[in-house]
Amino acid sequence: MASSSVPPPENQDLDSVLRENRVFQPPAEFAKLSHVKSLADYEARYKKSIEDPEAFWAEAARELDWFEPWTKCSTGISPGPSGSSAASST
Repeated sequence: MASSSVPPPENQDLDSVLRENRVFQPPAEFAKLSHVKSLADYEARYKKSIEDPEAFWAEAARELDWFEPWTKCSTGISPGPSGSSAASST
């Protein structure tokens, strides 16, 4: 069998040269009807979600209809697969 000239996988780094920096503004009528009105609005919401996640999600929860009122926004534990607690061990 002839030896291959392909280098081993650890030497096959791939650098992406594709960059997309364009911003496509939505039509004004569409933006007017949207929940997030602009890029600045999105950035402000994102900043709030990082700086004060409990207040951010409480505000979002107020926009929903609930069978029972919620009392806490976060338990500090992310849900795992099928809604099980990621912190629980099985």
